[in-house]
Amino acid sequence: MNIVEKMAEKFDEERLTLKVAEELAELSEVLIKRITRKEGFKPSLEKLIEELGDVFFRSHCLIAKLGIHEKVEDRIRQKSIQVEKWYFENQNL
Repeated sequence: MNIVEKMAEKFDEERLTLKVAEELAELSEVLIKRITRKEGFKPSLEKLIEELGDVFFRSHCLIAKLGIHEKVEDRIRQKSIQVEKWYFENQNL
């Protein structure tokens, strides 16, 4: 059993959901600061990588808890198709 599965087994849905929300808030803050702050005051690329990784990890824990991996993968495929269609229809923007 890997750590994602262990976390999914040990913690309840509410706790895992709150951890995802917390990490999303931290990622949001980093993304906004990378746009709005002046050079030298922006969060580093390493900080962005850290927060993205945290969101992915916590999301995987919640996905495992809920047993929705296949449904999430299906949604990713659907979204990819939608965005690809939009992109090719609007690539002259």
